[in-house]
Amino acid sequence: DFVILYVGWVLEKKGIFDLIEAINIISKERYSFRVLIVGPLKEGREKIDEQISLYGLHEIVVFEGPLYSSSELRKKYQSADIFVFPSHFEGFPVALIESLSSGLGIVGTKVGGIPDILDNGNCGILVDPKNPNQLANAILELMKNPSLLAEMRSKARHRAETKYNINQSISSYISLFKR
Repeated sequence: DFVILYVGWVLEKKGIFDLIEAINIISKERYSFRVLIVGPLKEGREKIDEQISLYGLHEIVVFEGPLYSSSELRKKYQSADIFVFPSHFEGFPVALIESLSSGLGIVGTKVGGIPDILDNGNCGILVDPKNPNQLANAILELMKNPSLLAEMRSKARHRAETKYNINQSISSYISLFKR
């Protein structure tokens, strides 16, 4: 079974409906998978439940809610194969850095800091925001191609180790403060 993970605010602007739409597309394929959605649900629970019911995805989509323990959150990352970040807007998403450091195959949208974090698609697949078809195709590409998934996972982990490690972060802050 593939485990697809989303971590973040559960909002329309974060692409949650695009994700559910993409999962519906993927569910037509012959893959065994489930989707874990981790984060606070701030709006539209009825609409989300409606969409899940409409597509019959209750067996596939699991709402974990917010996790307040970093060890529990780490376990979710470690149990996943693919991290999906379908946001319509973004700054510098910490969840994406966490998924990199967990060595996950990643699909993210071309907004905010996401392309930079994913090294312009070198260590994750970039898709247009508000495009469930592209999102589904990118997820399926990783599911269908184990060697691509393994390569993306390795590149993600390497990027986290080299670009987003603690020494790099301290160095960046010192440089920033000196300016």
